[in-house]
Amino acid sequence: MLACGAFPVPESSFKAPHWVVGAVGGLFTLAGINVALQGLGVSPNSIVFRLLTPVMLLCFGAPFAWVVFGDSHAPLEARILVGIFFGVFALVFGAAAVIGLNTGLMRRLARDNPQLQERISELEKRKKGG
Repeated sequence: MLACGAFPVPESSFKAPHWVVGAVGGLFTLAGINVALQGLGVSPNSIVFRLLTPVMLLCFGAPFAWVVFGDSHAPLEARILVGIFFGVFALVFGAAAVIGLNTGLMRRLARDNPQLQERISELEKRKKGG
């Protein structure tokens, strides 16, 4: 809400760009939505959770990206260390999120498409060597 200007806050009190503040606030908001949906009994395998996770990861990475690539006043050594950490984090968790999202979507599509189910079965048999 602060990043959007919903509350009057002096511009001098911001130590980061508004988009970084918005991403951090968005991360907490999305985490709260995630917990609320779980409390309401929404299945963890639903498309909502498969979309929420990558968006939360993007929000989590925004401050690190700003430190590394943005106009932060962090020393070069800190930028390099944060860049290495963020790079490894982004590769591992980003790949996991994309693979999980695509796998879930393919399974959903296969349920409604018998031809796709047959093709997936053929590929699985070929992969197992049978």
